[in-house]
Amino acid sequence: MARIPELKPDQLNFSQLQIRDEILAGPRGSLRGPFQAWLYSPGLADPAQKLGEFCRFSSSLPKRLSELAILVIARYWSAQFEWYAHAPIAISAGISATVVDAIQI
Repeated sequence: MARIPELKPDQLNFSQLQIRDEILAGPRGSLRGPFQAWLYSPGLADPAQKLGEFCRFSSSLPKRLSELAILVIARYWSAQFEWYAHAPIAISAGISATVVDAIQI
């Protein structure tokens, strides 16, 4: 059971549906992570997801460095979901599993 109940499409108001559809149509393609919870507050969800999308997909940093930064921040803040989601992405972006493991410790 999720800690925050997942909102079904028929439970969403117009603003929530717009944001949901934008997230699903964007580069993430899913509502994994914080997005379901954010839908409870469309005023937060819209700018937060846009900022995250920009930082992850439109940054001037190479993907390898971007993922390294995400892992370092995830480790610092003990952000378990970010770690779970981004450790494999970092490895596929060229960061060695040894480095990923060292950051995690």
